Amino acid sequence: MRRSESLQRTADAKAAAISLSAAEFARLGLADGDFVKLTQAGSSVLGAAKLDKTLPATVVRVAAGVLATHQLGAMFGPINVERA
Repeated sequence: MRRSESLQRTADAKAAAISLSAAEFARLGLADGDFVKLTQAGSSVLGAAKLDKTLPATVVRVAAGVLATHQLGAMFGPINVERA
């Protein structure tokens, strides 16, 4: 990780958010910032959940191409989401 203050303010330095629909938040009983566990292709990661009211009911948006989620499977496909 770079320590330069100016680099830390860039969009690329933000933590990888896991965006979930309002329906998923309700199903899991989440509040913004609660941690969820994602499992795909035999690998799991933990991350903070972010409510995205624009997402359809069963959609989860996960940052790709970042260290925090690199061990997950395909960019498109089924993924298991549970409260951490």
